[in-house]
Amino acid sequence: MDSKKENTQRITVGELIDHLKVFDKDSEVIFGNEEISFYRTKYRGEKLVQIEFNEIILDGKITRLTE
Repeated sequence: MDSKKENTQRITVGELIDHLKVFDKDSEVIFGNEEISFYRTKYRGEKLVQIEFNEIILDGKITRLTE
């Protein structure tokens, strides 16, 4: 198996919905310490959705991808 895939945590959309359904629909969501911001979701293949952010983390440093 590809080492990149081994390090990627995956959950199903159903599992994500189960985690979120206990909250009100108007609740806000933050990612980590609020330095990471949501960009979009992208279809990556059969039954595979990627959640993308405006930043990447390399060597513990956050780099913003979009201005």
